[in-house]
Amino acid sequence: TAIMGTPGDDHAGDASGSAYVFIRSGTAWTQQAKMIALDADVGDRFGFDVANSGNIAFVGAPGDDFPIDVFDAGSVYVFNRAGTVWTQGQKLAKATPGLYEEFGRSVAMDTTTAFIGAPFNTLFREESGSVFVYIRSGLTWSLLDNFGASDNFIDDGFGHSVALSGSTAVVGNESGAAYVFLRTG
Repeated sequence: TAIMGTPGDDHAGDASGSAYVFIRSGTAWTQQAKMIALDADVGDRFGFDVANSGNIAFVGAPGDDFPIDVFDAGSVYVFNRAGTVWTQGQKLAKATPGLYEEFGRSVAMDTTTAFIGAPFNTLFREESGSVFVYIRSGLTWSLLDNFGASDNFIDDGFGHSVALSGSTAVVGNESGAAYVFLRTG
């Protein structure tokens, strides 16, 4: 399975976004689905970053004004596949979203853990950025942790990119650094 985001898709207004699911059979790839947010809106950029593992997909929408009027606070949509049908499940967002934080600009996941970048989050310093770690129990994803770089600085953009493989995660920032994290327990 491969998922490709198209954040500039205009199906629900300018740059509302979408994502396409392709499956491989032998050497041929065919489209299985087109994902769109149930609450799609102008400028959401749904599909800016995508990640999937088995029958679960995360689709970032860093331009989502969620909740209403929190401009570019961002969110991540979780989709679950049953057979050949993908259905929108949870919508993940910060408990207290801030303007222009772009939660969901980067996403990475495996079957039980997900990393979501919010590179303009001001939790530690102005636009220093942070990463939110979620864990899965059944079909429910819950926030486990939120952290920034140990040497965070204003405008670093920590969380601009994320990658996850087993118990190792790599988080990139906009200042040209990458941080490696190892999980124990």
